[in-house]
Amino acid sequence: MFVLVMKRRFWALTSLIFIFICGYIYILKRLPVWYKNVGDGWVFNDKHQTNKLPGHCQHPDLDPFHPQVMKYLKDIPKLECNNEEDWLLLSSGRILVNQKIIEKHGHFNCKLTYRVRMNDFENKKGKVVNFMSENSEIPLDSDFFYVSCKAKDGAKWKNLMAGVSRSESAVKRARTKNSAGEFMSLNVLMFGLDSMSRNHFIRKLPKTYTYLTSILKGIVLKGYNIVGDGTPQALIPILTGFTERELPETRKRFSEAQHVNVYPFIWKRFSEFGYVTAFAEDTPETGIFTYRLKGFDEQPTDHYMRSFFLEASKVASHHKKYCLGHKSHHVIMLNWLHQFFDVYPEVPKFAFGFHGEISHDDFNLVGTADDDILGFLKDLHHSSILNNTLLILMSDHGHRFAEIRKSQQGKLEERLPFFSLVLPPWFSTKYPKLYRNLQTNVDRLTTPFDIYSTLMTVLHTSVPLRGSVEKRSISLFSEVPSQRSCGHADIEPHWCTCLSWEDVFVDEPIAKEVAQAVIDFINDYTKNKRHLCAKLSLDKVTVCQQLLPNKALLKFKKSSDKDGFLADLSDNTVVSEATYQVQFHAFPSGGIFEASVKHDIPRGTFHVREQEISRVNLYGPQPHCVQDSYPQLRKYCYCKVQ
Repeated sequence: MFVLVMKRRFWALTSLIFIFICGYIYILKRLPVWYKNVGDGWVFNDKHQTNKLPGHCQHPDLDPFHPQVMKYLKDIPKLECNNEEDWLLLSSGRILVNQKIIEKHGHFNCKLTYRVRMNDFENKKGKVVNFMSENSEIPLDSDFFYVSCKAKDGAKWKNLMAGVSRSESAVKRARTKNSAGEFMSLNVLMFGLDSMSRNHFIRKLPKTYTYLTSILKGIVLKGYNIVGDGTPQALIPILTGFTERELPETRKRFSEAQHVNVYPFIWKRFSEFGYVTAFAEDTPETGIFTYRLKGFDEQPTDHYMRSFFLEASKVASHHKKYCLGHKSHHVIMLNWLHQFFDVYPEVPKFAFGFHGEISHDDFNLVGTADDDILGFLKDLHHSSILNNTLLILMSDHGHRFAEIRKSQQGKLEERLPFFSLVLPPWFSTKYPKLYRNLQTNVDRLTTPFDIYSTLMTVLHTSVPLRGSVEKRSISLFSEVPSQRSCGHADIEPHWCTCLSWEDVFVDEPIAKEVAQAVIDFINDYTKNKRHLCAKLSLDKVTVCQQLLPNKALLKFKKSSDKDGFLADLSDNTVVSEATYQVQFHAFPSGGIFEASVKHDIPRGTFHVREQEISRVNLYGPQPHCVQDSYPQLRKYCYCKVQ
């Protein structure tokens, strides 16, 4: 019996020793992963543990081709514009004759009538020029003009055209400006598409995405998070470094409102450093700075395309949808941006183009532009423009009104727009640390505020290699701290994709209480117009989620060792405030709203803010009674008379 007991103890001890040795070997192997040697010892290596540390942003891993999304996708036939080519061509600031037209119709005479900007809402007739095809080419006198032509065989053609007329005064200004501190006179070319999440860009523009990332080596930000609702709240921080609320009042409905020229736009800084500037946007009826805001009184940049699209909207009924003659609207804008670079080869250039018509209202239509945007990138590449240009291809936010927006993935995608940067081939060699930081930041939490600082780096190259987590705006050429949170980046919970939401059953009392708090707020917001707007009531709650601090934060009391490696998680912090995100249907409007609501648990009160309420389905003609007079009520008001 004694021998049997001793054998059992021997084998038990042997097993323990074996387990200890295996564990020791495993720790030795993992030591370089968990820690790094800094000469005097080992310190925690956060390179491999970034996403597991408290306070770090964990981005959702969204499948672009998830079945939840794919059911909304469909192929759209390529846009068909008029078959007949333009009789005139525009290149490098000159008007050329399309030789194919001469071969077909013989020589022709044309009358050109230039359109000149008066303000953001109207143009005036400019110089009239007669042009004969025998002349071969003439210089542009202005950027935009109507043209009417007649050939010897009686054929006729007319159109509205957009070119870039070289401004010698702009060139002179650029040459005389102090360019000290320029970042190798690096040009900047930005082009944005409205309502394109990173995933939707991958889905609908696959050729462009592949060329951008594989051939041009474009860097696509995976943690780029919006900071507000809609296009202005996405672009104003990029172009000024501030939110709309931090800038002077420019909203139309306020008597003290100023024109948006008062904003410290980034192109003003580039102009001061000797750059020629351009800004293009389409859809003038819903312009970025003119829909709610007063627009520009003085022309904001050396070349400004809003004037063209104002005219295009007047003649839209004479052309196929999305087209002007032979070309689509988005192709015209892309060509115009390319021409801008061709016209000013010897001076630095800053250009920003933003196109919304083909991507804002339709979830699938943007796919028809894949070949066109691909061709644009290829032309930039083959013409060597990208050899000295920072190219930014981007969007403002994901889809806000499409059916996908009602799903969890759609809600996240709205907050994660597409943003990419392409740098000249020599950049990574000449500035390896800055380029390495940019690559590191692909998976870090980044925002529109950071893009402003990144653009400023082009003018002021002296940036820290590591950004401060305390700063809202960090250049992407500095390493964005891995511990950055939405709080650090000034992203409100309503928009933050890093947060951990816990589902709440929609039939629980708290879900209805939260939704009712929002309904009460909306009714209070519209009560002064109760004679026009119906009082809303809660129909049903469809989604409710609760946001709480993570458990490790709530249990953390202090460090339990001298080095701060280990935590004492013996505390039991009482939760005094919770944030809810709720989606619900309202009656009688059928409006689907979602909002972030703070709940003061001890007091039993709810706090709702207007800027944290979104309507996620179209309101159509429902608010017709306040459409023009009280535009701030549009998404809430259900007019009593329908």
